[in-house]
Amino acid sequence: MKSSKINALIVVLTSYLFSNLAWFLLTSGAFPGIETGAYGKGFSVFSNVTFVETISLLFTPTVFSLAYVVLALVGFVIVSKLLGKVKRSSTTL
Repeated sequence: MKSSKINALIVVLTSYLFSNLAWFLLTSGAFPGIETGAYGKGFSVFSNVTFVETISLLFTPTVFSLAYVVLALVGFVIVSKLLGKVKRSSTTL
């Protein structure tokens, strides 16, 4: 049971950090638009970002990041419940 809580915490933290990173990439123009001949900046959006700004963008909550964390946690719970049922059914055979 304790490892399940640790795994859930890992899922929450990594999904929170990656969703904040994805939000920054989306809002700063890293990806090209749908226009003809459009291009994205790619990882060059990080060229003028200081360490403090990086920490700030990773840990400042947004609605997108909180919704993504909830979805990731629900997915983790569903998968762990399904795997728990599979393990229990395989041990009874």
